[in-house]
Amino acid sequence: MTDDGGNGAPATDDADQQPDLSTESTDSSDDRNGTENVWDTIEKEFGSPQDVRKALEHARRWEARAKQNVNAAQQVPTLQEQLAQLQQQLAERDERDSARAEKTALAQLRGALGERQVKWDDIDPILRPAGKQLLSDGEPNDELIEKLADALAKNSGRPTPDPDQGRRGDGNPTDMNALIRRAAGRA
Repeated sequence: MTDDGGNGAPATDDADQQPDLSTESTDSSDDRNGTENVWDTIEKEFGSPQDVRKALEHARRWEARAKQNVNAAQQVPTLQEQLAQLQQQLAERDERDSARAEKTALAQLRGALGERQVKWDDIDPILRPAGKQLLSDGEPNDELIEKLADALAKNSGRPTPDPDQGRRGDGNPTDMNALIRRAAGRA
């Protein structure tokens, strides 16, 4: 195997040949073969260019989803804080509404006692009810307030006023002389 091909170098198998790195090749066919070999290697490892594009699209889609998840995870604590703040505000509003309803119920009771000519101070403090007891579903219970006002009027220590007692406001005379004058047509 000493076929030197005219250059004096011994002939070897193609598989044993190693390229000479010290000289540059100016042959364009070698460049194409090298590039084709690179693309063949890439295609063997990663698949066809269409497969690579599909894989990149898939990876980009999942990357976008991951970014959205990160943003959502960062927003969750602020949403939870807002929800807790709203719940606290609603609880405070419910307390204010309950206190307002209690005051309204007590005002209605005082009004009902005033109609019965019973002063609030005449009622024993033990008998004064708490405002929450006068509420029904968060609103003043008118029926209960009236019943309580009647019971307190009876127990307040003052007699219930009789409308027939005292001076009448109609201006009709009640003495005998006035009645005789009226009957005679003189008055």
